[in-house]
Amino acid sequence: MVITADDSTAVGHLVRWDPQGAAGRELATRSELGLPPAVRFAALTGSREALAVFTADLDSRLFLRTVGPMPVGGQPGRTAGGRPSGPGPRADKSDTQTSSADQHRLLLFFSYRSAPAATAWLKARKAALSARGTSEPVHVRCDAADLI
Repeated sequence: MVITADDSTAVGHLVRWDPQGAAGRELATRSELGLPPAVRFAALTGSREALAVFTADLDSRLFLRTVGPMPVGGQPGRTAGGRPSGPGPRADKSDTQTSSADQHRLLLFFSYRSAPAATAWLKARKAALSARGTSEPVHVRCDAADLI
């Protein structure tokens, strides 16, 4: 094996063949920073207005912190208009789907202890807003490793 990296903690753990020490150090760092897998998170994606409506009654006791909303870049497999790329029927400009340029993402971080209540709140909020039809849809994903 040849290591061509700088002298870092990862290289030190590799040289000593200490995967448990590396994993423990990484988990301690992520716990200190409040990042997964030390905590869980939900990613809410939608227009800025839809996210504001969705989080209007946010139960702050369930969530450790929020990050965003921030603009979402182009999504893989989607055109600039937010429609799926590839063959199939094209939607015209009158389509009610929000373009990817208008999409924003909000991250909600919560502990494992409050996870059942937090996910139940997210599900109930999404269902209530969907039943009322008062705002654009908000896409909710929990623990999506490809987002962080």
